[in-house]
Amino acid sequence: MEVGDCIIKLAKMMIENHKASNDMEACMAKLGTMGWDKSHAKYQTTLLLFGESENIKKVWLQLQPQTWELWVKNAGAKSNMHSDDEIVH
Repeated sequence: MEVGDCIIKLAKMMIENHKASNDMEACMAKLGTMGWDKSHAKYQTTLLLFGESENIKKVWLQLQPQTWELWVKNAGAKSNMHSDDEIVH
């Protein structure tokens, strides 16, 4: 691999990392509008879901406010993270 190829690869990785960082900031901002206390199980479940994959964050950013709570409950249950109002251990 030539130096130019390495630089291009590094630049692409940096761009992806920056996008991921922006997505996380946007996710956290949206989560902050939910009104859930940081110790609330749904808040904690949402944080855990954000760590699962970039796709989960992308879905979260596209959801409408009326679907957020149900999505967290269903996505968390699917991942065995959330059951009603408590995090599953």
